[in-house]
Amino acid sequence: MPTRTRPIHRLKARALDTITKPGRHGDGGNLYLSVSPSGARSWVLLYRWHGKLTEIGLGSLREVPLARARELAAQARQQIAHGENPKQSRVRGNDDATFGACAARLIESLRPSWRSPLHA
Repeated sequence: MPTRTRPIHRLKARALDTITKPGRHGDGGNLYLSVSPSGARSWVLLYRWHGKLTEIGLGSLREVPLARARELAAQARQQIAHGENPKQSRVRGNDDATFGACAARLIESLRPSWRSPLHA
């Protein structure tokens, strides 16, 4: 018996403007157009990480077209396949992001533009 695959790319770019019903509207591959009750529309990707259902936002429909949302979803699926959590990889924190460390970096970057060493 042949195996059935779920269709991917179910949404059409021209039909996105007509979707106004609140909820998630699937494109396939766990990519959804999420419509809020207020009418705001955004792209989300659902995936399981360590057994927990996780949602990651890919941007609003106004800023991210369908083709770009599909690209971002494919990149996130690749990260999952390699054992990386796409939600964690988006956090671009610095290990020494304390106020004092940030202030010291700012002072050092501005020091050459100051005329007197007293300003530092």
